[in-house]
Amino acid sequence: MSLFKNKLPILLSVCILMLTLIAACGNNPGHDTPANTEKKEAEQAADQGSIKIGVFHDISGPGALPASMMLKGSKVAVQMINDEGGVNGRSVELVVEDDAGRPENAARIVEKLASNEEIVFLSGGNNSSIAAAADPVARKMNIPFMVISGAGYEPKGKDSDLLVASTINFITGGESFIKFALEQGWKRGATLNPTDVTGQLIESFMDGWIKQYKDQGLEIVARERYDSKALDVTPQLSKIKEQKPDFIMSYGIGETAAIVIRQSQQVGLKVPIGISGANAFPAFLNLIKDVPDGQVFTYSDKIMIWKDLPDSDPHKKFLEKYYLTFKKLYPDDEPSLTHSAGADSILIGLAAVKQVGADREKIRKYLSQGNQNIQAVQSTYNFTADDRWGYSDDTIVTITNKQGKWKLP
Repeated sequence: MSLFKNKLPILLSVCILMLTLIAACGNNPGHDTPANTEKKEAEQAADQGSIKIGVFHDISGPGALPASMMLKGSKVAVQMINDEGGVNGRSVELVVEDDAGRPENAARIVEKLASNEEIVFLSGGNNSSIAAAADPVARKMNIPFMVISGAGYEPKGKDSDLLVASTINFITGGESFIKFALEQGWKRGATLNPTDVTGQLIESFMDGWIKQYKDQGLEIVARERYDSKALDVTPQLSKIKEQKPDFIMSYGIGETAAIVIRQSQQVGLKVPIGISGANAFPAFLNLIKDVPDGQVFTYSDKIMIWKDLPDSDPHKKFLEKYYLTFKKLYPDDEPSLTHSAGADSILIGLAAVKQVGADREKIRKYLSQGNQNIQAVQSTYNFTADDRWGYSDDTIVTITNKQGKWKLP
């Protein structure tokens, strides 16, 4: 016992020394503990700087309203991601340019943005002419391009896998309204479309829809056109009225669409009117506030009716998060389909960055392989080399005007 007592101070000293060494090893920055690994990764991410996304829109030109909405959506998407710590520890930043609605500007801007090696992908092209001008430059510069045009612009040919569409196209939306009309028993339809690009696209598909849905009873009894700058379309509406249609399809945008709706009431043509999803935002209803409820229909994603979705809907929680972030940034505004297109162009690209890093070629390949299950505002996306739209079958909902709001029918 006395021997143990004599050795006790020595044993204590040895134990203290060993504990000190262990603690020193644990605090050694070079020691590969989970805490230090996480710290290293954070430091490396910080050293790499932010992830930059090149964005171009018609901020000051004729398409400024939808462009401003798309840009808001993109900013909300960035805020959501940065609130969660960024992508792989890196914050996200937008580099924004104004193409003023001019195709030649868009081509020049794409080359400028793509020349910046810090920019990992592009978002823009909010109408078909801008998208068409930007497309070949993006391909030449070998940079992924998230196209926001909903006017049926579809990338094809060599290197088309560099392009991804991040919105519901007008053609899919138009067909969804025909299906909805037939479900309601409305079989005699009429069209009143502008002579612009959008109207031409819808009319070009109409013959195919007539053949496709003939067996279900679809009959188009009148097809009229009008100048998108016209202030009076009552002559065309009067001709349509004579044919006694069950419904009308009219694909003007903004005030152009509102003129058709208001004047249809004036001539006594009080049948349902299906319009472009580009009008699926709350402020549009101010243009037709005297039109009876349930008279106007359009297609949309689920963002404007997310509160009405059942809790079992797998998309509802994500939509709630997006909605709350949107209201935090823009408390006096309400999210819409147009905002969603801008948001999804960012979320799709960043989902790829999260999986494969900020390498342009790897992003391109990732967005062509399928089975990505990218959750965003409009849809859960899966892109392949043959499908550059990628949205799921349950993306589109039909909505109508009710008490000054867009609601489910």
